[in-house]
Amino acid sequence: MKRSLWKGAAAALLTCALLLSGCGGPPAKEDALPLDAGGDRQNLPLGKPVTGPVPVVIDCDPGTDDAYALALAASCEQLDIRAVCAVQGNAPLAHTGPNALALCAYLGIDCPVSQGAAAPLSREAVTAEYAHGSNGLGGVKLPDPGRAFDSLPAWDRLYQEAVAAGGELQVIALGPLTNVATALQKYPDLPQYLAKITVMGSSLSGGNITAQAEFNVYSDPEAWQVVLASGVPLTVVGLDVTTKTYLSQDNLAVLLEKEGRASALLKGIADYAATRSSQSGLTLNDALAVASVVNPPVVTTQAADLRVQARPGSGVDGKTTATNPKKGEEGNCQLALRVDNALFQAMLLRMMDFYAAG
Repeated sequence: MKRSLWKGAAAALLTCALLLSGCGGPPAKEDALPLDAGGDRQNLPLGKPVTGPVPVVIDCDPGTDDAYALALAASCEQLDIRAVCAVQGNAPLAHTGPNALALCAYLGIDCPVSQGAAAPLSREAVTAEYAHGSNGLGGVKLPDPGRAFDSLPAWDRLYQEAVAAGGELQVIALGPLTNVATALQKYPDLPQYLAKITVMGSSLSGGNITAQAEFNVYSDPEAWQVVLASGVPLTVVGLDVTTKTYLSQDNLAVLLEKEGRASALLKGIADYAATRSSQSGLTLNDALAVASVVNPPVVTTQAADLRVQARPGSGVDGKTTATNPKKGEEGNCQLALRVDNALFQAMLLRMMDFYAAG
């Protein structure tokens, strides 16, 4: 029998009850998590990785957690990264663009890096240097990339790669959806060339920038409305699951104990996290979205109709709500409700093994 999550007037109460009873929660045996067990590589869960390579465009706003997400993506042979696109978000585009270029060079991602939107579709930009540092990477300075930006803006690059992939391209969107929405508006035929969009964003259980809104949605809710209405298969990985992946400083010490070519970056970000008064560890929101494309069982999803409020100046601006699809319909997304923390941590450990190998 299909589980019902939201019914009539009891929707909010039922959603909260489900979240508190384990939606998005860690496995029951938390002491068995790999990073709590000293990073033991024996018997790490495998999950069920996709048979790749899957052509992807990664749209991001680097961003400390974007850096970990790109590091994970670059370590996964299942992904064929066709382009990386930058959007304003965690920091202004003047930082997120150069960060994306430098990260790709540092991590060995050989693809075009395109700059995109410096502002949302129809409102003022909101950034999050308070969480990611003044340069977006927690003060970590990367070597000069020795390469230039793509000549195409992000939306044109996305469309070109989608057409070239013949309908097999997936988009992994880790920041505000402005670039993706702009591409959909400029190229009405784009949906037929996209196999799926996986988005990090949304929350049904409270926000991280306002009481109601998650940052990526709040930054450009109008763009989310465009993407949700596009008809492209969509998987949404929101705070309801990503916050369950929090890594303490002890966890990070175990994860990062192996030296490798990405160590300076990843350790630098972990060191920055340790200086923050709000929390001393890291929640790898964006890395979980990447992991869900590579190894889908890392999250459990359910069909839903997701709605986004775009009401500037109100207390609900950027709020997301979800209902069950109407009978006979599939909804506008697959919404992540649970995370397999053991599998996610295993993927992070394998990422570090990849970089330690040279």
